[in-house]
Amino acid sequence: MKKFKLAIMIAAILVSVGGAFVTRAATDCTLNQNYFLSGSNYVATGVFGHDYYCGESPGTCTYIQSGGGYAQCRMGVYLPANGINEKDQQQKK
Repeated sequence: MKKFKLAIMIAAILVSVGGAFVTRAATDCTLNQNYFLSGSNYVATGVFGHDYYCGESPGTCTYIQSGGGYAQCRMGVYLPANGINEKDQQQKK
């Protein structure tokens, strides 16, 4: 009976460790160059939080290159920031 309990415990540990590896993200798409869809062309986005934002909305904000095409990265709607943030505005004064 003790051997059976030990076998069950080992199996439970192996399943939980295996499940942790299966559910983790393969890569963080935000570390790659992102693109937004403009008409039928993909255009480089720049820096998130400086050059653009993703507003809350259903749909895809940005994409990354994946294989021979593009794959979804950030959710929402693409909102350009025109490259101006508070630090840039202070330097222009």
